[in-house]
Amino acid sequence: MALSSGGNGALVPRRLLSDRRLNPRSFMCVASDFRFLKLNLTKTYNTKYGTSYTSAELRTTYLESFLKFFVAYVKNISNYLEERSTNYHLSPTKTVNGTDYKLLRHTPKNRQKMFLYEPLFIEAKANVLPSIFNPEYLDIKNYEAVNYWQSIESRASIKITPAIFDKTTGEQKKGNEVDLNYVVGLLFDEDAIMIDYQFEGSYSTPLEARKLYRNIFWHYTKNAINDPTENAILFYMKDDEV
Repeated sequence: MALSSGGNGALVPRRLLSDRRLNPRSFMCVASDFRFLKLNLTKTYNTKYGTSYTSAELRTTYLESFLKFFVAYVKNISNYLEERSTNYHLSPTKTVNGTDYKLLRHTPKNRQKMFLYEPLFIEAKANVLPSIFNPEYLDIKNYEAVNYWQSIESRASIKITPAIFDKTTGEQKKGNEVDLNYVVGLLFDEDAIMIDYQFEGSYSTPLEARKLYRNIFWHYTKNAINDPTENAILFYMKDDEV
């Protein structure tokens, strides 16, 4: 968390915890509305191995096998993000003199960030496969743990109707309802999720001469920025999806 010095020398947090939680959650809802930005791990695992396990079974009985699959998949996707392509972001089409152009993106490793649902990995570290979490197997340098996505009462889930933009007109529109019971994580380019601090300042009143105190006010104006034209992949688990 970045800190700045206030007028009285106190450290003032620039990014609040609510900023970090709200922005990824909002982006997840946007990503979920665009099918190519999301990956159902349950479906992908069963397709790869020819099985028909439920999400609950993969998180319990077959957790070790599932985690090995997940780690390998994330590391491959992380490598693929370094290639210029349109595979992992929304790409508006630009037509110039009758020729259509796509927006290519690439994300170097040092610009990749990741949020992971921590309760799943705490259980895994304790009970199943501690060895995969060493740098030889899982080495996500910019990984941040998240204890819940939207509500403490339903930690792993998100349910919201997002506002998205029309890739043809660029105007905002109402997206489809997003209802995901189990979100594992989000891998993204750091430019996909940001906080725009438009104004920030700390100002002090004059010193009160008799009691020797002053009041300090912290002012800020900020907006969350979600840019689905930047690379990102949402990882979730869901049974009833074909």
